[in-house]
Amino acid sequence: MSVWESFRHRAQTEGADIALRELHAKASTLAPDDGLRVDFATALKEADHPSEALDILAPAIAEGDFHVRFRALIERGICLLLLGREAEATSALVEAQAMDPGSDWPLWPRVDAAIGAGQPALALSLIEHVYPNVRPDGRARLARRHSEIRAESSYADMQPGWAGLHVPGSVPALARAGLVMMVKDEADIVTANLEHHYRLGFRCFCLLDNNSTDGTAALVTAFRDAHPDALVLLVHDPIVGYYQSAKIAAFQRTLLDYAAIDGRALEWMFFIDADEFIAYAGDDDAGAVARFEAALGDPAVGMIVMQWVNSATANIMQTLPEGDEMLSVFVRRPAQLRPAVPKIALRCALGLDPAMGNHFVENFDHPLDTMHVLAEDGWYMLHAPLRSLEHVKKKVINGGRAFKASKGLENHGGHWRERYIAYETRGEDVLSEILQTHIDSCI
Repeated sequence: MSVWESFRHRAQTEGADIALRELHAKASTLAPDDGLRVDFATALKEADHPSEALDILAPAIAEGDFHVRFRALIERGICLLLLGREAEATSALVEAQAMDPGSDWPLWPRVDAAIGAGQPALALSLIEHVYPNVRPDGRARLARRHSEIRAESSYADMQPGWAGLHVPGSVPALARAGLVMMVKDEADIVTANLEHHYRLGFRCFCLLDNNSTDGTAALVTAFRDAHPDALVLLVHDPIVGYYQSAKIAAFQRTLLDYAAIDGRALEWMFFIDADEFIAYAGDDDAGAVARFEAALGDPAVGMIVMQWVNSATANIMQTLPEGDEMLSVFVRRPAQLRPAVPKIALRCALGLDPAMGNHFVENFDHPLDTMHVLAEDGWYMLHAPLRSLEHVKKKVINGGRAFKASKGLENHGGHWRERYIAYETRGEDVLSEILQTHIDSCI
């Protein structure tokens, strides 16, 4: 049991004041270089007692070894921010940053504080200042947050001119891009998705069908037959476990090699789910196509970052209406793009693989301007994660079973595990609650 879990248990069983006094007394007896001292201070901070936490941290900062002192300085900075002592907080966090310039951890409290104070430009500048010295794993985290902040601001700025998500035309460079998609019982939307992205300009598709039983594979085959100019690789994926990142990494390389056999040299790889639609929200259609084309053609750009716009139908539907135009069905969207959730496309020459969920990469050893944030051009990704009662039922069952069968992914898919347990316990009633909650989250 962690220090925080132990404290919370004592607080619940014996009262918060007793637990706090005991926690403070026990922490005071620890050696300055004992890492538990920082753990105790963190627990006090999380219990809304930052002043007491500062008392516990002081000896660790004065006498602790390198690692304890580094952690203690970061916790001190957070506590001081909570107390409104910004200058002292900055001093502590800058000192921690100087101890390990390759770490991104001392920067996060300052970035979060800037965002909380309504200063996104300051948050961006803080990231840009530290980024060049940070290790690749930290760079990936910072680059992702940099893209999210920019997208959040662009989304807010665009609201007065929001023209509705739509396809503004075909982007020629997308003919040299591959689209990789995993599907599992997506018959209600897979045709609409493929037709949408075909209209946008994609001509190379790889779909991994994970044991669908609703005719998804037949619909993909019908799409392929209807578009002989497109290369559509349909793969039967019999592995039940949700090993998305490993599968995507393998089949992006497969599509790259397979397309080459057909004389198609792919330069980009997009990783798109059946419920995701790349679309434009402004009124300058010609300019939108030109800007997307320019980003894809710029050799300095190695990553395209798109942002989800979580969307919903106006009311609960038993099933989705038939047809290949879904953008007009999902009419609700959030007032703010928070939390921002990115999805990426990668230039094949970079040799990178997306991390779980295709939201970013694990390591990124490239300049920030290698990344192009598509939201700044008015492009977003409509995301329709919960579409109808029929779909919610399939998603809850399939998602819950897939994560249950996956070894090594115990820390992923928590919401699907919870929904699956609720469905097993309460039955069909939980489906309407899940869908209505999603609809209510969108305006």
